[in-house]
Amino acid sequence: MNVAGLMTMAPLTDDEQILRECFRKLKGIQVEIQDLELKHAPVLNCPWVCPMIS
Repeated sequence: MNVAGLMTMAPLTDDEQILRECFRKLKGIQVEIQDLELKHAPVLNCPWVCPMIS
């Protein structure tokens, strides 16, 4: 299996802070996987990775 990226479902809420934290955590997990330098790790510089999450 080749992993091309990660995906999450945010909680059903209007609280923008909670939504941002959900995706921020996913981004952190993606960075941790990338740091492992696995052959098929998700790539951070793909155009479909949201640039607003930091």
